[in-house]
Amino acid sequence: MVLDWHTFRIGSHVDVTEFVVVSVDKQTCTKRLDIGYYSCLYGEIVFKRNMGNYLIKRFIPSFIIVVMSFLGFWIPTNISPTRTILPITALLALITQQIQANLNVSYVYALQIWNIVCIVFVFANLLEYAIALYVMHMAHKRRSQKSTNAIENNQTEKEKTDEHHQSRLWKFVTNHFRTTSRSSAVDKISRYLFPLSYGMFIIIFTIYVSM
Repeated sequence: MVLDWHTFRIGSHVDVTEFVVVSVDKQTCTKRLDIGYYSCLYGEIVFKRNMGNYLIKRFIPSFIIVVMSFLGFWIPTNISPTRTILPITALLALITQQIQANLNVSYVYALQIWNIVCIVFVFANLLEYAIALYVMHMAHKRRSQKSTNAIENNQTEKEKTDEHHQSRLWKFVTNHFRTTSRSSAVDKISRYLFPLSYGMFIIIFTIYVSM
């Protein structure tokens, strides 16, 4: 008995709105077994995923979330509540999106790589703030120590009893407001390093997906 195709097509009951059918191929074949040769049929349907739906629901929202977290680099380092809320909120949003977008497959797909890299960028943003805050604290501590030593060397014994506390208080107040009105050097570097790195990733990812 020889098998042959009568028709080979996708039924109307199959929902393929997320895909575009690239090609449909049907062939006949012969399979060799221990007991002889048998006729067989072979069908192949090639799909291409429609990216429009994922672009609107996954890629653009995660892109906006990551860019929003980069705005924290322009906020003064000493404003801790705002600086910590931005990356933490962005991190939770991306993790939730990753869980919702998780497909039950055994391989790594492009959307998963995109979400993981976005999470890494936001987490690195949070680590950068901790480093910037530490560097700024150490710089402020060194400036305070230098100003204290200068005061102790230039004042007389009488001035130390009357004016020492006033000058130290004035130095503390001026240094405090000077520090809160500017950003750490780490933040100034990150303002350009993070967006450039993220832009390079987007270019590489787009080229890889388009291949």
